[in-house]
Amino acid sequence: MATTATTSSAAAVLSALDVLAQAGLGDQVTAAGTELYKERIASFWSLTAQKKPHSIVFPRSTEDVVKVVKALVAVPDCPFAVRSGGHITWGASNTDGGILVDLSVHMHGATVHKDKGVVSLLPGTRWSEAYSAVVPEDVSIAGGRTATVGVSGLLTGGGISWYIPRVGFGCDQVVNMEVVLADGRVVNANKDENSDLWQALKGASAGNFGIVTRFDMKILPWEGLWGGMLLSEPTAENTQKHILAMKNFTNGSEASPNSSYIVLWNYEPTTFKDIILTSFAANTKGIENPPELQELLAIPTTVRDLKHTNLSDFAQTMEQPAGYYNFWFTATFLNDERIMAKAVEAHASAVEKMKKVSKTGKFSSLCLFQPLPGFYPRLSDERGGNSMGLEHHLKGRNAVMLLLSINVTEEEIRDYGYEVAQAYLNEVQDYAKSVDGHIPWTYFNYADKAQNPLAGLKDPDNLKAVAAKYDPAGIFQTRTPGFKVSKT
Repeated sequence: MATTATTSSAAAVLSALDVLAQAGLGDQVTAAGTELYKERIASFWSLTAQKKPHSIVFPRSTEDVVKVVKALVAVPDCPFAVRSGGHITWGASNTDGGILVDLSVHMHGATVHKDKGVVSLLPGTRWSEAYSAVVPEDVSIAGGRTATVGVSGLLTGGGISWYIPRVGFGCDQVVNMEVVLADGRVVNANKDENSDLWQALKGASAGNFGIVTRFDMKILPWEGLWGGMLLSEPTAENTQKHILAMKNFTNGSEASPNSSYIVLWNYEPTTFKDIILTSFAANTKGIENPPELQELLAIPTTVRDLKHTNLSDFAQTMEQPAGYYNFWFTATFLNDERIMAKAVEAHASAVEKMKKVSKTGKFSSLCLFQPLPGFYPRLSDERGGNSMGLEHHLKGRNAVMLLLSINVTEEEIRDYGYEVAQAYLNEVQDYAKSVDGHIPWTYFNYADKAQNPLAGLKDPDNLKAVAAKYDPAGIFQTRTPGFKVSKT
C-alpha cells in the first residue's frame, strides 16, 4: 500500500499540488506547519491515525472532489488518503508524506427529505450532527452509537446501531450513494443504477472503489428510545451473570427486535481505579424495562442510569476518550459462554501486563461483547444485500462479536501495547478454535491493519471485479491506504 512517500512520490506530490492550483483549488490547500494543518491532524480521534501528510486539500463540494481526483490521478505515483470522519484507529484515513483529502471541514451536514423517506448525509458528517438534524423532524435513522464517529466509514464498513435487530446493519439502510470514481465521473449507486457498486460499497469500504460524496439513508419512524448505562462490580459472580445474560439475550434476539445491548469490561484509570463492568442497553420503541432485558437488569449495579432519551443525547454517553494510541482487534465466535469467559480472563491478563510497564498508568483497555445472531443476514438480504458475507459464516447460528483493545498514551510502550493486544486476540481465538467455536469472519470497522476483513466478505473475487470495473487503473488499490480487495 502506498502510504509513505518515497523520493519519486515526494516529487509527484509537488507536481500534484501544481495541478491542484491550476484547477483553481490552491486556496483550499494547506501545507505542513500551518496552524490549520496542525489543527486538522490533532483532530484525528486516535494518536495512531495522526500521520504527517505533506499537504491537506479541503474540497467544498462534489465538483471540488472531482477536480481533486482528476488532479491526483493525473500525476503518476502521487499517494493520497481520504478522510471523512477520521475515527479509524490505525490510520487508513491518513497518509505520511502524501496528500490528504479532508472532507470533514466543508462537506458535512444532514438534510431530511420526508417526502422521499430519506436523510441525505454528506461524507464528513459525524453522527452527532446527523442526529441533531433528524431529532427535530421526529424521525430516526439506524446510525452509529457514538457521537464523534463519522458517517462514511461506519456505513461503508457495515455499521452497528441500536436498530440492528430490526433493520440490519447501517449499510443496509442506504438506498443510494453518490460516488466520484477515479476517472472523475460522478455516478449514483443504488438497486437500479450501478447495483454491483452499491452492494460492494455496503461493507467493503469506499476506499476500494471511489469517494462517496453523499449517502441517502432510509428514515425510520421515531417511536421513542429508552435505555442507558449500568455499572456493576466486576466480581466473578457478576461476570458469570453478565456472560449468561448476553448468551441468552443473543439466543432470544430475533423474538425481541426492539432491544439491543452490549456489555464490556474496561480498564480506564482516569475515571476508575480498576477494571469496571459496564452495559449499555436500549429499546427503540421507548418501552421501559422490557422483558427481554430483565436478566440483564436483575444483575446488581453500582450505577443505573436508564431513562427516556434521544439518539443525539445517548450517543454522547457512548463516547470514548481521545488522545491514545489505539490498538483495536476483533473476533467472532459462536455464542458460547466458555469463549466469553476466556476473553474476560485474557483481558484481565493483558491489563496486568500493561500495569507492569506503564510509568504513568495512563492506559486503557476493552473487552466488549455484542450479539451477532444468525438472522441478521436475512435482514440484509431483505434490503438488497451487502458485501459483508456474514451469511456464509453464521449459517443460521448465533454468534458474539468481540471488540478488544489496548490504548496507551506513552510513546515508549506503544509497540509493547500493540504486542499485548495481539497476544490477547490470539489467546481468545486459539481457545475458540479448541472448542470448535471460532468463526473466521472479521468485522471491517473494528479490524486492525494486521487482520484481513476482506477475506471473509461475500465474494472477494467479485469485489475484485467490481474494483476493476469502476477503477480499471487501480488508483484506489495502489495509491491510497486501507484494506484492499486486490490484496485479498
